[in-house]
Amino acid sequence: MNRKLPPGIISIIVISLLIGLFLLTSNLNNPQNVEDEGDAKIIISLNFGEKILKEVMVKSGISVIDALKSVANVSLAYGGKFVVSIDNISSDLKEQRDWFYYVNGFLANVGAADYIMHPGDVVRWDYHCWKTLLVNSELQDFPYMFTKGYSNKTYPLVVAYEPTFRNEAEKIYNFMKKSVTVNIVKIENLTREILERNNVILLGKSSKLVEEINSRYDELGWKYHLSGDYVVDIHGKKYRGAFAQITQSPYNSKGIGACENILLLIAGNEEYVGTVVDILLNYKIDSFWLMEGEPL
Repeated sequence: MNRKLPPGIISIIVISLLIGLFLLTSNLNNPQNVEDEGDAKIIISLNFGEKILKEVMVKSGISVIDALKSVANVSLAYGGKFVVSIDNISSDLKEQRDWFYYVNGFLANVGAADYIMHPGDVVRWDYHCWKTLLVNSELQDFPYMFTKGYSNKTYPLVVAYEPTFRNEAEKIYNFMKKSVTVNIVKIENLTREILERNNVILLGKSSKLVEEINSRYDELGWKYHLSGDYVVDIHGKKYRGAFAQITQSPYNSKGIGACENILLLIAGNEEYVGTVVDILLNYKIDSFWLMEGEPL
């Protein structure tokens, strides 16, 4: 029988289809959909994330090494606890290049056979040179260091800002409050206790705290740092710009290898900080760090 549906029913069907399409698109574009599936992700990359070789979903509940072996050809040493080759790319002692693995942005502090992957974890194996930089955390897998943490443990987040960067700080606050417990304060209201016990995102250029952290760039394994009004890279090249770089908190009494809390610094010239924040919040980071600016 050919019956015509009432206009109201047709409208409901159309709206339902549109909502379903919207939710599907949102899940595809949202990095958090890893956790929705109860699975984890393995990423294999080169040169501090600049080239992605493989990105594969795996089952959680298994060790990182078992997950890696399920998606790549792997050679091991030292009783099967040290990865010397992935898909025929091998450790190079002369060039001081090795494979390092990061869990939700943290350089892991246990062997790959000992870390059990949790639902939603993003584990990145990156092949890079450690001669110049020993990078204890990476920004490319933002925001998992804040939303998933390490070994399924997260810390509250504090967003702190210099007055010039209030709008950018509020944008980050509004973005992060959907996923984590977060507060927003002026930088001068930060205490050592807050720095020790929380994840912290700092936005600034000239406050004493920003200058203090920036002065430790070499210890923290950062590619960029501020020098007066300029951003300077590890080769001494100067830029007018701004950067975002991340580290395991240097204020944690257990040290920057504790795999506990994270500090993210966004610093530089006012006209570039907004661009850096937009790139960060739109998941367009293409390496372990983020810098926008003009070379001088």
